[in-house]
Order: sequence, then C-alpha cells, then structure tokens
Amino acid sequence: RARRPRLEDPAARRPGDLSLARARVSIACFAVGAGVTWNMASVGSVADPVAAAYGVSLAFVGLLATALLLTQLGSQLPAGRAIDRRGSITVALAAVGFCAVGNALALLEPSPALGLLARLVTGIGVGAGFVAGADAMRSTGLSLTWQGAYGASTMAGGGLAVLVTPQLVEQLGWRAPYWSGLAVALLAAVPVLLSPRVPAVGGHRRGLLADRRLVPLGVVHAATF
Repeated sequence: RARRPRLEDPAARRPGDLSLARARVSIACFAVGAGVTWNMASVGSVADPVAAAYGVSLAFVGLLATALLLTQLGSQLPAGRAIDRRGSITVALAAVGFCAVGNALALLEPSPALGLLARLVTGIGVGAGFVAGADAMRSTGLSLTWQGAYGASTMAGGGLAVLVTPQLVEQLGWRAPYWSGLAVALLAAVPVLLSPRVPAVGGHRRGLLADRRLVPLGVVHAATF
C-alpha cells in the first residue's frame, strides 16, 4: 500500500509545524481554485462590450467560453499524469502561468482569432489548476470538509468574476476580463510559490487510465459540465 507523501518543508520537522505547512498548502489551493476558474465566467459577464470590440455577435462570445472548456476538459488527464511525476504544487504553478499567458495574449488586440487562441491557452491552465488543487488537498491529508471547501472555491472564482468584471468595464473597456484574469493569476501565484511542495507519487502504469474504477467518477464529473 502506497504511503501518503510528506510535505517537503523543513518547518514540518518541528512539533506543531505540520499543521502550519498544511495550512499553507490549503491557502495555495484555494487561491488556485478561485484564480483559474475566474476565467470561466469573466468574458461572458461582459459579453456586449467584448462582442462590440471584436466586431462579432454574442454567439461568437459564447465560442470563447467553448474554446476554454475544450482545453480545460482535455488537459485534466495529462495534468494528472504530470502531477504524478512532478507534484501537485509544481503543476498548480504551471497552471496559473498558462492562465496568465492566455490573458496576456488576449490583451494584445481585439482579434477574434487571437481571442480564441488565448482562451484555448487559458483553458489548459483552468483544467490543470483544478486537478492540481484537488490532488494537493487530498495528498496532504486534509479532511473531507476542507477538500469540499476547495471544491467550493472553484465555484467562487466564477461567481466573483461575474460580480467584479462588469464593474471594471468603464475603466478597462473590452479588456476588463483579461486584465482581471491576468491580475488574479499573478495573485494566485504568490501563495503557490510560498507553499511547501507536495512530493510526487512517481511512476505509474502505462495507458491513459490506469484504474478503471475512475470511469464512472469521470462520467459523473463530465455530466456536471
């Protein structure tokens, strides 16, 4: 039976400090969970100014959300394999990096093609960040209540984007969802950089899905989207 990996933090060697290390991991996970999922709702919340700047219909703005979801769903299994090799905190940092790059690309000009490309890049970060945060919460031995709180944080990100992004349109115009997404990604990177590392599991069996028991769970997860 595989042993739960211990946190790579010198402070965790002193009595009472392991709880602090776990708290730092959980803060990083909450930041990533809310930070990456901000991008799922930010553009749609200001669809009218985005459509006007791009010179497209509202239906095309919907495609920007679809592009993000495509790579978000497609990146989750590869992200899981990367977590096994590199560790969840490392993948979480890469995830917020993808979100930052995607939003920075979208800021360059109101081009429909560039917008689609940027959202595809951002979607990779959203999917990888979601999986990395969930794995880090589980691997550090945090309770199911805290793991559920992480799930709630991933919903909070989109809700906050709907609340905040429209307030920024007057100052930032059509770039409001992208500037805010970039800022949130950079802010989320701070607790991730300060978090102790969760050791990687190591190698695993070949094949896309090593454990068939995950299939029904994956079907249920897919149905929620």
